[in-house]
Amino acid sequence: MFSEMEEEAERYRQEYEKEMWELGLEAYDWDSLCSENQDTKGWLYIPDTLINFPVVGTDDNAFYLSHDFSGERDNAGCPFMDKDTQVWDFNRVIYSHNMGTGSDAMFSTLLKYEQEDYFKEHPVIYFTDAYGSASAYQVMAVVKYNVGDLEEWDFRIRNHEDMESYNAWMEQLQGKALFYEEPDHAPTSIITLATCDRRVHGKSGRFLVIAGK
Repeated sequence: MFSEMEEEAERYRQEYEKEMWELGLEAYDWDSLCSENQDTKGWLYIPDTLINFPVVGTDDNAFYLSHDFSGERDNAGCPFMDKDTQVWDFNRVIYSHNMGTGSDAMFSTLLKYEQEDYFKEHPVIYFTDAYGSASAYQVMAVVKYNVGDLEEWDFRIRNHEDMESYNAWMEQLQGKALFYEEPDHAPTSIITLATCDRRVHGKSGRFLVIAGK
């Protein structure tokens, strides 16, 4: 006989699997993932691409640059959230490596978004919080960024003090974007995917794909 707690857990599992199935997504085994790595924050997935990874997070942004999901040394690292990010933040930044031309690892293929056709053909990013619901984010912008411009426009900003600050940031985003797609509504939450791109700005170069919901 199941206990009430076990029955509740089973109901949750069934509802979760049904929700993910309706979205055409995999139902992630959070117990297993969090058991393997307690730093697990969620899962990132872009349909019809190679980006389909667990996302971790800790108070040290450097650790997962050189360690994989299991915590083993690995130059490819693992996608991770900015160390200061909270689940309720307006902008959640996820970093991962670009391993160079010809590589399919981590965020290397994210640079395909610099092709306008690819940008239009891959308009949705899914992020599922650990033990939470999947959220679909509409890709709004692709930006080739110089970290020397942080004082002018900080892509990492987590929250805005007021609507004036929000509107100003969004206008600057549009102005800096290589491609920009007006969202269906003013986003209440965004995901920023960030990786290195030295082709334009050298070591200061970053490639950003920004999506909102």
